[in-house]
Amino acid sequence: MSAVLIYGARKSGSTLLQGLLDGTPGTVCYPYETKFKWLASTIHESERALRETVLFSDTDPLKRAFESHYRTGSYSAEGELARLMQRLDADAYFARLRELLEQGPGGLAPLLAAEMEALARSGAGVPGATPVFKEVGGRSKYVLGLFSVLFPAGRIVVIARDPLNVVSAILRDRHKRNIRMSARYILRQSFDAHRHVQRINDVFEQRKPNVLFLTYEQLTDERSATTMQSLMQRLGLGFSEINLVPTLLGQPNVVRTASRAEAQIFRREQPWDQGLSLSERLCVRAGAWLAQAYSRLKYRRYVAYSRFQQAVEHGA
Repeated sequence: MSAVLIYGARKSGSTLLQGLLDGTPGTVCYPYETKFKWLASTIHESERALRETVLFSDTDPLKRAFESHYRTGSYSAEGELARLMQRLDADAYFARLRELLEQGPGGLAPLLAAEMEALARSGAGVPGATPVFKEVGGRSKYVLGLFSVLFPAGRIVVIARDPLNVVSAILRDRHKRNIRMSARYILRQSFDAHRHVQRINDVFEQRKPNVLFLTYEQLTDERSATTMQSLMQRLGLGFSEINLVPTLLGQPNVVRTASRAEAQIFRREQPWDQGLSLSERLCVRAGAWLAQAYSRLKYRRYVAYSRFQQAVEHGA
């Protein structure tokens, strides 16, 4: 079965890209973040386990599927899931999914295929359409490796963003929620964001034909239309005007992020340090320096995001 995986770090634009692909004829976008990163860390070495393990043996496999693996904790039955079901034939969706799960799929790939079929039959698309999944974070080589095992004919789209802006978006999100952050927390977020660039650069340099790369900056400036046209062509999907407007299950869905208080999507980044305190800026810089030092000591190299961005955007 063919499939598409959108992969990126937190606040890197994966949700925006998912919204732009949603509604494309011949596809159906899985509306939650999948759990490849949690599964990949334990079973990435065993293809046999992927084929033979029945993940869900609970008496209520539907509940287990949603609460354990198929959605993040932010999707509660009373919240996002309930709103999502208002757009679908919920009875048909749950009935078909329960029927498919009770047949005892023999592994993760058949289970994912079963849910995509149930989602399509409930009004989110056409059965047999190409599924589009999204995964955020985790060890990139394990996540992408697991997806490639599950879907050998699948395509992966890796989206990257300047790590300084990634961290800034995380901090602004915490400001918006009035959540206090320790210096250690900010250091860790900055370190992880910069390390992520090194990991996906390693994948980029392998030049795998099924892994495509683009940057958040390409999606949010005057190149957005050209970028989406090129991406759709490389994915073998038809481009239309719907690929310029984020949707969820075909309905308009403007993605409001911490870095965007308004509904406008395609605009240039604001300075990463705008709105941050002096101590926060220092912690972000310190985390970046630690990531650079760590990479140079352990791997004898460090690739700055500007260099990686140039290579991706120019196809180097």
